[in-house]
Amino acid sequence: MKHYIWLYLRMLAVNIKSQLSFKADFWIMFLSGSLSQILNILFIFVLFNRIPTLAGWDMWEIAFMLSLFYITEGLASIFFEGTWSLPSIVNRGEFDRLLLRPIPTVIQIFTLGFGPQGVGNVLLGLTILVYSFKETAMELTPSNIVLLSFSILFGVIIRVAINLITSITSFWTKNGNPIMMASNSILEFSKYPISIYILPIKILLLLIPYSYITFIPAALFFEKEFWKYLFYLFPVVTVYIILVAKLVLKLALNKYESFGN
Repeated sequence: MKHYIWLYLRMLAVNIKSQLSFKADFWIMFLSGSLSQILNILFIFVLFNRIPTLAGWDMWEIAFMLSLFYITEGLASIFFEGTWSLPSIVNRGEFDRLLLRPIPTVIQIFTLGFGPQGVGNVLLGLTILVYSFKETAMELTPSNIVLLSFSILFGVIIRVAINLITSITSFWTKNGNPIMMASNSILEFSKYPISIYILPIKILLLLIPYSYITFIPAALFFEKEFWKYLFYLFPVVTVYIILVAKLVLKLALNKYESFGN
C-alpha cells in the first residue's frame, strides 16, 4: 500500500510540475476556480434578500452546504483531475500505454491531470465554512471537527468515484465527456437542500449519492428532521459507490480494444 501511495504522489508531482511550467495558465485556472463560484454566492445573497428561508433553511445553512461543495470539488480537482482526461485518452487510442506500465491502472487514471482551479475552490470553500460556523453560532468542538473531516473525506471519495464511473463510459461510447457533463449538471442540484425538489430528483440525488456531499452532512449539523439520520449511512453509501466504480472499471477493461488514428 505504501508503495502505491508513493507512486501516486510521484506521478501527481510530475503533473503539478508540468502545470507550473506554464505560470500564466496556472494562475488563470487558479483564479477561475474562485471567480466562477463567487456567482453562486452572490445568487444566494440576492435570493435571501427577498425570502427569509428556503424550505426551512436559512442563508448561512445553505452557505455551509456550498462550502462543502467547493471544498470537495477543489480536492477532487487537485488530486484526481485525471478522470476528466480519461475519455480523450481512450478516444485517441493512448490507453494502451497505461495498461503496459507495471502500475495499477486506476492510479494512472487519477494522475492523468492536475486542476489548479481546485486550489481556489478549496480556499473559497474554507472561507465560507468559517463564516457559516460563525453566523450559525455552531461550535467547532472536537466532535464537530471529526464529523466535518469525515464528511469532506467521504464526499471527495463519492465525487471521484462518480467521475470515474462516468468517464469509464468512454470505453463504450468512445466519448465519455457528454455523460460526465450530464452527471455534473445533476451535481449542481446538490448545492441546495434536496427537500425543495420534487420526488424524482430527490430519489436521483440519493441513488447517485450527490446529496451525501453537501445536504446530508448539513442536515446532521443543523438537526434537520428525518434527513439527519441518513448521515449514519455515509460509510455504506461510500462503499457502495466504490464497489460500483470498481465493477464498471473491471467490465470496461475486459471490453477494451485498442483503437485510434
